[in-house]
Parts: sequence; structure tokens; C-alpha cells
Amino acid sequence: MKNLEKSEQIISKVLLILLLLLLLNWQKYYFSSAKNYREKKENYSSQENSLAGEALIFKGFISEEKPLSDNRFPKKEKQKKKQRENKKEQKKENKQEEINQEEIKKFFKENFSLLSSPLILKKTPVLSSPSPSKEKREKLKKAEVRNTPSNHPSPLSTPSFSKKEREETENFLSSSQIIPWRKKEKIDLPIISASSAIIIGLNDNFIFFQKEPKKILPIASLSKLMTSLIVLDNLPLEKKIIIPKEISLIETSRGTNLLPGEKISVKDLLAMALIASSNQAAAAFSIPLPDIASRMQKKAKELNLNNTFFAEPTGLSSLNRASAEDLFKLTKYIWFNKPEIFKISQIEEKEIISSKRKIQLTNINPLAKRNDFLGGKTGYTNQANGTLISIFQWKEKSEPAVIIVLNSKSRVTDTLNLLNWLKKSYY
Repeated sequence: MKNLEKSEQIISKVLLILLLLLLLNWQKYYFSSAKNYREKKENYSSQENSLAGEALIFKGFISEEKPLSDNRFPKKEKQKKKQRENKKEQKKENKQEEINQEEIKKFFKENFSLLSSPLILKKTPVLSSPSPSKEKREKLKKAEVRNTPSNHPSPLSTPSFSKKEREETENFLSSSQIIPWRKKEKIDLPIISASSAIIIGLNDNFIFFQKEPKKILPIASLSKLMTSLIVLDNLPLEKKIIIPKEISLIETSRGTNLLPGEKISVKDLLAMALIASSNQAAAAFSIPLPDIASRMQKKAKELNLNNTFFAEPTGLSSLNRASAEDLFKLTKYIWFNKPEIFKISQIEEKEIISSKRKIQLTNINPLAKRNDFLGGKTGYTNQANGTLISIFQWKEKSEPAVIIVLNSKSRVTDTLNLLNWLKKSYY
């Protein structure tokens, strides 16, 4: 037994010694292989650097004397280089723009003169820019030769405007209208009784003010604008109309009663309808045009008056309805296509002659006395309350403005309040 125990101890010691030897050999092998790997990596990187350096030298980017830098992060360095180049380019462009601006200022001081209103150019500006190619130079020369008149041999000494062009520009500038600009001072919006109102430029549709412009409301005698438009499109002005008894019984304004059997021209009936707002005169057009209401509705569709409806030509019916937006469209169409309608509405007093008598007309619109009033139409019924379309020349050399009020308790005061607000709020 003792011999066996001794032999086991010896064997265990031998095994331990062998394990230690194996560990020592493995460590030596590991460290030697790591050194070899490092050496190989360094050699490979040095070879790459040398090859890159030779390529750069061959392309002429660097000289042979300068050593190559150890580019561990090539992407970042490229980005930095691009940023530097971009900054340099921006600086150059800014300098070039400053130079160009200075040259333009000098050029304007030296070569522009104010004669009456337009600017007259004496010479063409030359900016400091890179020289163009030969092809561009030839094209520029050809263009200069084409644009220069025969009397002037050199293009630089010729004015850019001929006499006709100068006259046209002078006439344009003298007749041109001032664009409205809002004043810096904050002015309170006008207080009006109308439930719908709008102020809008007649030519450019610039909206100065609006209050429920799409609301559909009864329009009363504003219907007579569409009635007049249909009459001018379909009836000759000198045509005589015999007034029947039914027409003479229709409710109308003072001094505009028509007599049964009375003959009166279309022209005079239009004056009665637009100046004195005669309902009998408007209804008389249904004699030669029995389908006048359907014609009015058809015309509204042609003008894209989608919120407008006409049941009869006078406006007495509350079914005659429209929005302020649609009424502006109608006003604009009449202004540019049938301006005589608004010219008639400007007349303060007029005498017309029928087959039986003379009729003295007075304008029921108090705004017709104003110098800045360019035309319009009034309206009133119990259902519609006060309605009014007015066109004003609210500033000198400004484009006309259209003011429309619907369902108003005081149509004239509302219109004047809106006009005063417009003058105070805009240049």
C-alpha cells in the first residue's frame, strides 16, 4: 500500500511539471506571433504610404522633399479641406459682389440722368467679371451690332430708349396708379351696421376690408345692374316701349310713376332705373324681353356668380339674392364691358321726354354729389334693408376701390365710414 501511494504522488508531480512546460511554450509562441503580426502590419502601412507618396509626386500635388503625413483619418481630413475651400470661395464671391455693387453705384451716378420722370441710360454698365470666351465675345458683338441704330456707330454712346419709347414711358408713369401700402399706425376697424361688407381694388382685386363677404343676402335694387346689362346686350337704345296698365301699378320711387299707354325709349327707361331706381322702368323691360329673369340668371352663371339668384328684374322680390363677392365680380364686369351703366348712375339730375310729358329725374343716391364718386347703385326693401354699391377714386392716381354693404341699417354712413377708414389706413 505504501508503495502505491508513493507512485501516485510521483505521477502527479510529473504531470504538473509537464503542464507548466506546456504553458511556458504557449506563452513564447503567442508573444512571438504577435510581434511578427505587428512587424508585418508596419511594413504594409509603410509600403502603402510610400506608394501613395509616389503617386502624389507623380501627379504634382506634393514635392519629394516634404514627408508624407500619417493619414489615420482620411475622411475627416477631406471634409476639412472641402470646408476650407468653400470658405475661400465664399470670401472671393463676397469680395466680388462688393466690387460689383461699388461699380454699379458709380455707374448710376455717372451715367443716369433724371429727365422728367423716366430714367434715361447713357451707357451700358460693365461689371468686373471673368473674361468671356471667344464664342461669347463674338455673340455679344453680334448682339450689340443688331441693337445699335445706324446713326450711332458705337453701342456705348447710344441711349437705350428711342423717342417713342421715352414718350410711352412718360405717359405710362404719368397715368400709372399708386400701389396701396398699409400705414404703420394701427387704426381701429370701422364700426358698421351692415352684416356683410367688402372694400376691394377694382383692377387688382386687392382686399382692403371684408366682413362675411360670402354671405348670401337679399340685394333689392342692386338687381337693376344686371337688368341694365341684359338690356344693353339685347335691346337697341332708341326702341320705344308702350307701358301697359299692369306696369303702372307696380310700387316705385317718387316721381317715377309711368302712365298707361305712355311710350318711352329704352335709353330713358335705363336712366329712370339707374338714377331714380324706378321699379316700373325696370319691369317695363319684361315687355320686349319676357324671359329677362332667366337671361339674368344665365348671365350670372356665365360670370361664375355661383351665390347669385335672380327671380325678377326690379329687386322687389327677396328671392333676388347674392353675396358681396359676387356683386364685386358683377361690378368689375360692368366697369370694363359696359361702363355707361355707371356713368348714368353718376348723373345728379336729368330730364327725359316721353310721348305724353316731361319727367324730371333726381338721383336718390346722395353720394352722386361727391367728386370722388365714380358710380354705383342703391337698394332698399324691408327684407333686404339698405344695400349699396359704390366706386370711389379714394386717392389721386390710385386705382378705384369698390365698397359694397348689404343688410345695412344706414347704408350711406356705413359706406362713408369704410371710405374714411380706407383713406386713413392706406397710402
